Amino acid sequence: MIKFVLPAQSFSIKRSEQNKSEFHVRSSALMREQQWYRLKISARNAAARDYLATGKTIGLGQNENFQTIRCVERLKNGVALCFYRTSSLKTLSLAGYPNGDEAELCFTVSLKPIVSVQAIFHMMWHVAMNAEAAQQRKSYIFRITRARQKRSGWEHAKYKLIQTYQPLLQHQLKESDQYVSWVRDKEPRYFEKSKLSETKLRISYYQLRELDPQRLSDHEWIIIKRNDTVYRESLPSFLSSHFSKENQLIYWDHDYLNSDNARVLPQFKPNWDPTLLLHTNYIGSAFAIRGDLLKSILTQKPTSHYELLLSCLSLEPKKVQHIPLILQHQQPELEALSTHELKAIKRVAPDLYGNSVLIQEIEHHVLNQAVASISVDPKERPLVSIIIPTRDSLELTRNCVNSVLERTSYSNYEILILDNQSTEPDTLSWFKAVSKHEKVRVIRYNHPFNYSAINNFAVTQAAGEYVCLLNNDTEVIAKAWLSNMLCEALKPNAGCVGAKLYYADDTVQHAGVILGLWGLAGHSHKNFSRFEAGYQNRLLCPQQYSAVTAACLLVKKSIYQEVSGLNEKQLTVAFNDVDFCLKVLKRGYQNYWTPHAELYHFESKSRGKEDTPEKKERESKEVEFMKLAWCELLESDPAYHRHLAKNAEDFSLNLEFTDS
Repeated sequence: MIKFVLPAQSFSIKRSEQNKSEFHVRSSALMREQQWYRLKISARNAAARDYLATGKTIGLGQNENFQTIRCVERLKNGVALCFYRTSSLKTLSLAGYPNGDEAELCFTVSLKPIVSVQAIFHMMWHVAMNAEAAQQRKSYIFRITRARQKRSGWEHAKYKLIQTYQPLLQHQLKESDQYVSWVRDKEPRYFEKSKLSETKLRISYYQLRELDPQRLSDHEWIIIKRNDTVYRESLPSFLSSHFSKENQLIYWDHDYLNSDNARVLPQFKPNWDPTLLLHTNYIGSAFAIRGDLLKSILTQKPTSHYELLLSCLSLEPKKVQHIPLILQHQQPELEALSTHELKAIKRVAPDLYGNSVLIQEIEHHVLNQAVASISVDPKERPLVSIIIPTRDSLELTRNCVNSVLERTSYSNYEILILDNQSTEPDTLSWFKAVSKHEKVRVIRYNHPFNYSAINNFAVTQAAGEYVCLLNNDTEVIAKAWLSNMLCEALKPNAGCVGAKLYYADDTVQHAGVILGLWGLAGHSHKNFSRFEAGYQNRLLCPQQYSAVTAACLLVKKSIYQEVSGLNEKQLTVAFNDVDFCLKVLKRGYQNYWTPHAELYHFESKSRGKEDTPEKKERESKEVEFMKLAWCELLESDPAYHRHLAKNAEDFSLNLEFTDS
């Protein structure tokens, strides 16, 4: 348990009902706008000091924003964070992360306004200390910040500094409470642009307990209302406008009402995703269902909206419609998954995973009880060929290979090390030694570096029914990583499967690829803490993504060959994984990502930076190729939402108006 001690005259504190390691703090006086703050959290007992000594920290939440931002500064007996507010800070939440024991952790909390110069100094000093620890130049951040200030002004310099200090704070320089701004400035324009149909569907409202199959008509649409929900008056018109004859289920976005009746926490939802829905109710109660489908479901006697939705998992995407607008507001949902809901998940999970996967156990997720943790194991044991390209980089490659050999519970695999012209004697000596292991083969690839060509060649040498592309700068964390990826790959119609990758500081490097970010593609939830639930609990749930990174990617060998592998000509280094995944998607397969395959990724250290004129020119050509080849898909990713930012990887809001 974690305990925080705050100044009594300034704050009141309340423990979260969902997460016993999270506290909500309310200020007795509104804090100033346009203000820098420094949050300092100090350990008060030995257990708290031990907690921090393991590398864990405390996360900060502001007002009702969903993000929990890690305190990144390490002090002698505590942690700290500098942050900027454009609007007043009324409430903050403080969250600890799992510490594996029941010891009470006690901390003292200090929150003080500071001036801009102090904030800049604290941030630069933190970045400098990190650089020194990584054996890099300590003075670099001071010099580059000064150069940026001279060239483009302090606002630009501060933005770039925060990007290094704590990237999740970048948007706060412009707008701390994005949703307030979005509701005021952007939402009205979307409703004004919407074209509403004059024809009206037959819509009926019922409480869940009032549902009676004998009273329902096959072609009417049923909304199962909640007492605490406010529906937008134009909801029926939007249903009529987005309806198609094939639809059996229509859902829309919603938000929540706080204690002041203000709108908070918008739920901008992805398109229909049965895998995500199996693990958490991302749709909520914001849906309408056609009468004939509802009548067939009522034979199961559902006790909640979620139970009812679970009976719809087998619906084809064309039978489900998503309206990307907020059409209802409701009180926050704090309940854990009920026993009935866990049983319903157990009933429908085998249909989703198919006959090749064993559903072992279903329980509440340790980090959030609104999420189901589903333990799975492959019934089949196909051989998996793990392909690891490398050129020298002995320390990285040896660490990667050893982590696979020592921490992989799934036993039927082989490792193919692709030696791309290594020359260092120690590396060559290790290749000779490690190739004696029964699971390891070292294969020489004596051609210039071409990531796509190396992997394509390796696949021709692979004996496995499945191939796993794995970077040499990764390290296995969770022993069930490969079996969990294989369970997703064994699903009917499965294509590529990706893993959850972390930087060395336990922040997320990859949790699925989102198309359209930065004009091409970016990583979901980048820089979030390893222990955070993420937007709509998505960091905790297996789900569909259009693409995943090839730093750790599992796919059936026959599918790899069916789409002709990675593009060796136009995409020799970058974006070949995104292109590959989209080729798989185009063939009708579905790509997945799972958080239950966890690895560290030290991100292309053996290749160096893309900073030479030749590398920059090559990358520019690769970007242009991707934009021409996949322009339509890049416009709208089904796993994302038009109201979420295209220039960030943290699910912040898009404050630019778009007609699409």
